[in-house]
Amino acid sequence: MSVALLLFAQLTVTVAAPDTVRACEPFSVSVVGSVRGVSVPRFTPPRVAPFSIVSSRASAQTSSDVTGRSWSITDVELTLLTDRPGRYTLPRFEMRSGSLRTRGAPRTIVVLGDADSSGVPAVVARADIDTSTDVALRAIATPDTVYVGEQATYQVGVFISPTARDKLRSNPSFVPPQLNELMAYDYSADRGRRPIRRRVGSQCYDVLVYERALFPLVAGRHSLAPAQLSYSLAVGAGFFAGSERREARSDSISVVAIEPPEDGRPAGYAGAVGDLAVQARLDTGGARVGDPLVLTLRVAGEGNVKLLPRPPVSLTWASLVTGDERVTIDTLSRRIRGSKEFDWIVTPTTQGQQTLPPISYPFWNPRERRYELAATSPETLFIGAGALVAAAGDSQRAARRTMPLAIRRVMRAPVGPPPPQQPIFAALALLAPIPALSVLTVRRRRRAPRAVSAAGRLRAVVRRGDAAGPAAIRVALVAALVERKVVTPFDLGRESDVVRALRRCGVSSATASEVASLLAELDAASYASTRATPANAAKRALTAFRAVDAESRDRAVLGTPPLIALVAGSLALASAAAMSAAPLDDAERLFASGVRAYDAGRYAVAAASFDSAATAHPRAADAWANAGTAHWIARDTAQAVVGWQKALRLDPLDGEVRTRLDLTPGPARGVFASVPAVPTPLLALAALALWWAAWLVAAFRLLGRSTRARGPGAAWVYALHGIVAAAVVAYVLLDERLEAKSLAVIADPTQLRAIPSLAGDAGSATRLGAVVRVIQREGRWSHVAGAAGEEGWIESDRLLPLRRG
Repeated sequence: MSVALLLFAQLTVTVAAPDTVRACEPFSVSVVGSVRGVSVPRFTPPRVAPFSIVSSRASAQTSSDVTGRSWSITDVELTLLTDRPGRYTLPRFEMRSGSLRTRGAPRTIVVLGDADSSGVPAVVARADIDTSTDVALRAIATPDTVYVGEQATYQVGVFISPTARDKLRSNPSFVPPQLNELMAYDYSADRGRRPIRRRVGSQCYDVLVYERALFPLVAGRHSLAPAQLSYSLAVGAGFFAGSERREARSDSISVVAIEPPEDGRPAGYAGAVGDLAVQARLDTGGARVGDPLVLTLRVAGEGNVKLLPRPPVSLTWASLVTGDERVTIDTLSRRIRGSKEFDWIVTPTTQGQQTLPPISYPFWNPRERRYELAATSPETLFIGAGALVAAAGDSQRAARRTMPLAIRRVMRAPVGPPPPQQPIFAALALLAPIPALSVLTVRRRRRAPRAVSAAGRLRAVVRRGDAAGPAAIRVALVAALVERKVVTPFDLGRESDVVRALRRCGVSSATASEVASLLAELDAASYASTRATPANAAKRALTAFRAVDAESRDRAVLGTPPLIALVAGSLALASAAAMSAAPLDDAERLFASGVRAYDAGRYAVAAASFDSAATAHPRAADAWANAGTAHWIARDTAQAVVGWQKALRLDPLDGEVRTRLDLTPGPARGVFASVPAVPTPLLALAALALWWAAWLVAAFRLLGRSTRARGPGAAWVYALHGIVAAAVVAYVLLDERLEAKSLAVIADPTQLRAIPSLAGDAGSATRLGAVVRVIQREGRWSHVAGAAGEEGWIESDRLLPLRRG
């Protein structure tokens, strides 16, 4: 009979699970139990080690088939996770329904490790994580000691625990450290690897890796400040739960750069570091005397491609003028590779068969730790007869461009902030109305009636004697004590309160007791039916008040005259502002390093050093001027415009920088780029002087007792105030123009788009180095207007901001 019931019940358990999973990746296991009847099967979770149950979900339902019989089904879904590679067998999952118990079939799962363990970033493999933190940042630079110009890889690992991953409200905001005397290459987004997971303690962390390739420009120890990460975690459950803002910081790391050795350094070595090869090509078609040809030298390989120096080339049978440079970077590989091409404009001066000799390119190979020499193969060409003509206009312009310009040898002190932003200027502006206001206050005081003090009223009552009555004497005495600030109306309830209040003010015990008893007698007499005044009450009241006045301490706070307080505060603010100025040591060191690199012909390195000095002190006009000059010689027109524009906006009277801006393309001197040659500090000081003059005229009118709204003096006051208002408006407009908050320089020319999308209709073409006004920003796009009235959208990363430091 029991066997028949068991067959009728038919409790079955079905288990579904993947055959192969990866370590630290969650996977689902489905367990379904079904039985005839209305008794829902119950699931008993077993031990699944080495797996851990991340989450579980169960549902139950009862249904009927076509024959009318009832079925009860329980569906359980488990999410499991493990970090241990291997082959494991899950236990047999069990379901129970009443007295019935059935187990599912065992399932075998193969857990695979990381298929590309050799490609795990060093910051992930070496990081030591505190498992009590939700989000951790770790930074590393490998290797930590390199040669100048050799690549070091900077990595920051963001370790996110499962708890924090479930609570993240938005994408975290990452701020990398600022780099000084280091050149960085960002890897292409196409080189992204699949998400990395790492087991730390009992948790599997998601790891996001930020990488940059760094190239030291000068020898020494380069310290990198901690990277910062800002993120928000949900507080509580539900969609409308609040969030908590948190920050994480990485450790500060350093990279040590050393110079390649002096021993064995070949002649002509200009600082190239890497593993390089060279190749030359010469346009030989239709070569004639006087007809320009283009010689191109291609240097390719691994290294800091952007700063590879141009080698010296000379020909006996032709004149040479340096031409353009082109750089191609391959950031898909872990080591920065690419090529740099150098052009020369060759104008033959001798006909006949000529030979292009081998071009040598010495470099230091950090892997082999030795100097190597790459050379091109010689090439023979025939130069036909022709008229010897001067170099074309393009070659002449190229010659003028590559001719080194003079730079500034010493960095002067940075330009101070505008006068209205200085505390002493604000103090002087606030002091101007004080003379007139003081005269007006004195005149009003003379007209006001002199108030009678409470002590004077007490003496008046005493002169009347006891005939004044106990109530009048009491009121006068209490008013005098309150005015003397030795008691308050709340201290008059009991004699002990009066004595305590007087004693706190330094009054002797005898005097305090005398005052308290006198007040008590006056109180009793005031409310008595006869209202008889105590004997000699008036004289006793005056005597008691005089004793209190002589013995008590003065509670009044001595106030500093407003004029002296304002001047002292202004001087303190000015001193604090002067003492808080950032030291110039680092900026001067970077400036001197840039001067040395410029003198050595390493213009790109010099530009980077001047940029770092200007970044350290954004109001250093000399640093910006030299940065513009170095970028111009290094053929970076956009950065040259930025440097010279910022220098001129800090010092509008700098004629040298204004002249060099004339070398830039026409759009760089348009309506937006023009800088008025007006010194803003002089305009601000003139407005301040007129402000003082207006208030001094007003003060003299008040001293002359003139209060009429019209007259010669009033006209002068109104005129001076009007001129001050006009000067202030002119200063504000000029300062906003020099500030250049909405201006930018085109660094990568392209066509403007009608909408912020690459699919938008193409409009006017932009020019390299043009200054445009940014009207609106939307995501990674900016709506700009050009000097000629053209408008459109352009990617924001093609613009360089021009805002004054």
